[in-house]
Amino acid sequence: MEFLDFKALGADWIWNEGTGSLNSYAKFIHEFEVEEIKEIRLMISADTDYVVYVNGRMAGYGQYDDYPFYKVYDEIEIGSLVKKGRNRLCIRGYYQGVDSFQYYKADAGIIFAVLCGHQVLASSGENTWSSPCPAYESGPMENISPQLSFTFKYDASREDDWLDENYKTGNWRKSVVVNKNSKLHPRPVKRLITGERIPSRLCAQGLFMRDKEDGDIGLLMLRDYLSARRIMEMSDGKKDDIVLSGSEPLCIKQDLTEGKGVYLVFDLGREEAGLLDMEVEALEGTVFEIGYGEHLDDLRVRSYVGARNFACRYVSKEGRQSFTHYFKRLGCRYVQLNISNIKGDIKIYYAGVLPVRYPLTCQPVNIKDKLHKKIYEVAVRTLELCMHEHYEDCPWREQALYAMDSRNQALCGYYCFKELDFPESCIRLLALGLQEDGLLELCAPARAPITIPSFTFLWVMELYEFWKHSHRTEFVKEMFETVEKICSSALKRMEGGLIPCYRETRYWNFYEWAEGMDGTPIQRTEALEKRFDAPLNMLLVISLDSAAQLAGAIGQQQLFRYWSECADKLRKAIRKHFYDHRSGLYYTYIKDEKGYHLSELTQALAVCSGCAQGVEADSLRKVLAGENNGLVRITLSYRAFKYDALLMDIERYRQWVVDDIAEIWGSMLFRGATSFWETEKGAADFDNAGSLCHGWSAIPVYYYHKLGIADGK
Repeated sequence: MEFLDFKALGADWIWNEGTGSLNSYAKFIHEFEVEEIKEIRLMISADTDYVVYVNGRMAGYGQYDDYPFYKVYDEIEIGSLVKKGRNRLCIRGYYQGVDSFQYYKADAGIIFAVLCGHQVLASSGENTWSSPCPAYESGPMENISPQLSFTFKYDASREDDWLDENYKTGNWRKSVVVNKNSKLHPRPVKRLITGERIPSRLCAQGLFMRDKEDGDIGLLMLRDYLSARRIMEMSDGKKDDIVLSGSEPLCIKQDLTEGKGVYLVFDLGREEAGLLDMEVEALEGTVFEIGYGEHLDDLRVRSYVGARNFACRYVSKEGRQSFTHYFKRLGCRYVQLNISNIKGDIKIYYAGVLPVRYPLTCQPVNIKDKLHKKIYEVAVRTLELCMHEHYEDCPWREQALYAMDSRNQALCGYYCFKELDFPESCIRLLALGLQEDGLLELCAPARAPITIPSFTFLWVMELYEFWKHSHRTEFVKEMFETVEKICSSALKRMEGGLIPCYRETRYWNFYEWAEGMDGTPIQRTEALEKRFDAPLNMLLVISLDSAAQLAGAIGQQQLFRYWSECADKLRKAIRKHFYDHRSGLYYTYIKDEKGYHLSELTQALAVCSGCAQGVEADSLRKVLAGENNGLVRITLSYRAFKYDALLMDIERYRQWVVDDIAEIWGSMLFRGATSFWETEKGAADFDNAGSLCHGWSAIPVYYYHKLGIADGK
């Protein structure tokens, strides 16, 4: 893979002395001379993240999610921001310092070089000035979620004018050189686009009281005592309809707050993903606690659920001030401010989100039915909200790249975006997480304590589908060693013609969020008893078939034949052991030579994997299409396999699939969805932690194209 050696540009990895610990922030200043203004590029990378300014103007932000052994740099054109003579580069760096579902822990660092053509104008090193960043609180604090790691607390009164070109670095120190790999890869996908402020409509407001001050911010906000007021009872305004965009402020009068705190809830109109952005005018020390969420089922933002803390804190300096947090995106529709320590009147110019999008071009469609057209539009938007550096399961709770989820997302994207670089980069990120046991990490880039074996088999299928749509044979060759290790490791585990479930505590035998299929408990202290799982074996068949086709695509005929033979043998063993002749169905599990549990997913996989064929497959399709079939119902995440199984008899079941999409996804729309949910239960699922925007649920896009509906049929 292509790389750039920053050492050859005179650049070293650097950090601020004494601040490379857990959840820490640092600032850097480097001056450089420009003789002639023309194309000037900044090459930059960070561990963990960065935002960079040139002459006080924001030039770029957002480190690509990568690995220490596959480190990526950004190339940012800054010619429009420089001037002749002396210029100042200012960087705020963030170091997470612990593993999460998007971050693989390494040493803290920033590296950069400024180039004019081939001439190096500046490069990071000991001559770069650095300082701690006291405005951001560093060190241990509450997590947003285990997957997203830390929230933040920012005190604007502790921020100085370090972005000003006349700022003196008298108290700053020279940076410390950090020993890290200087051979970095270019960003494999386009950089993200930041949009304009989304108008936020005030939808609830009043006064609040708090009976305790200690605890997670989100939990405090959730337990505050709220007392509703009309906005005219707290402000000098004369209207109830308040929409903020940064021009005309909402004015809160201190003498109308009765000595209590003020809460304000803003509606962005629909699900969004982006950066927290605020503009206020207040006295120094005014505390703004910000909660965010996807609904108001609790008659407020659900800022805390199951130890997840969807809240942060901002303490104001005096006067009018703007603040954007560049180091974590929010996924939400609603933003709630709980304002306390109010010493004077407050003006709120804006509180909401700057939308962040991956640049995409949506392909035109001609869907005649209004309901299906709306489903398509919302599904495409769901995809967009779950695409940033990589595919994300959801923008609110995790922002994680999984093989299973991304397979659904990529299938849709091939049609509605005609996008190939993005899925290719995601497939590579997942492949880089291959472990010694032949399985991929749970998500990428990450080091998770558990992994889901079936997701690795789905990755092979995802790679094959990518090749079918792209014919990028060179990429298949790059990935092929990973394919070989996955297949050989799985085949070595075979016992009696089947692959047993992964019993050790590291393995989570998850298939879908349905009764008896979710592999719980996730965290175990003891190995499972020996068991064979039909979904695992059927997915391995699909994986072997996919691997065989990939081998054939790159001229590996011996492996093509071998993996095809292995798949055929496994199909026969599955039918022999899992098929129940009395019911005509496949059991989900075998333990102590006895089959048990019947699910729609298992029957669908039996058809899709070719274990069930002919009359037997026809019978299973009839069961799958039947109402009250007595099977554990398939969920949104794996519904694609049910549709694929049915559409093998497209004349008979095409309309059934279309009607099923209308019923299930239409139901979400009629219940107020502006993006499609993790499960049909919505926010109430997973003990009130259900996501209302989940990439795997955009799958109708794929079927609208496959069935010709997108073309007006």
